[in-house]
Amino acid sequence: MVKFPIEMTLVGAYGREATVEDWKAGKDFKIYNGPYCSIRDVKRMKADGYTDVALVRRDGTVVAMINIDEAIASTYKTPSLY
Repeated sequence: MVKFPIEMTLVGAYGREATVEDWKAGKDFKIYNGPYCSIRDVKRMKADGYTDVALVRRDGTVVAMINIDEAIASTYKTPSLY
């Protein structure tokens, strides 16, 4: 069975425009027609079947497409032993 990517569309929360810097900083975003979320929620997004996150400005311009697996890897790094 072929699996197609499923993206979650996010806009900046509280009147902010969506930026990758805000995503990486853990700031809140608003799921299009849904609740608030942040990078801290990527494991739940994956569990819900999402493969990508689209950061979108209020005018509809896509700022970035973020792969959920890459977001998990960068957010939950194994502590270095050195």
